[in-house]
Amino acid sequence: MPKLSGVISKRLKEYRKEHDLPQEQFAEKAGISLPLLSELERGIANPTLQTLEKIAHAMALSVAEMLDADCTLRDEKRLRSQITGRLEKLDADNLKVIAALLGRLKN
Repeated sequence: MPKLSGVISKRLKEYRKEHDLPQEQFAEKAGISLPLLSELERGIANPTLQTLEKIAHAMALSVAEMLDADCTLRDEKRLRSQITGRLEKLDADNLKVIAALLGRLKN
């Protein structure tokens, strides 16, 4: 069984990379301090349950999903979160292109 601190560290790094978020922005989004986020990503801090809940909420996951070492990046919630994060950064012209592409998809 993987060490809990390693699972949290990996999940945080993956999320920030996929959403192109610097530590400062993710810390603010999760409502935690930057030094704590840094320590969690390095696997040298143990978060409280309240901190785990804040982080999971910021990642649009349950605490159980966030701590599941076998959970892959392809699960539906994570994909939706990644797509949403990327859409939020697009300008109006690119959003129109995406809307046209989505219109061509089969349900």
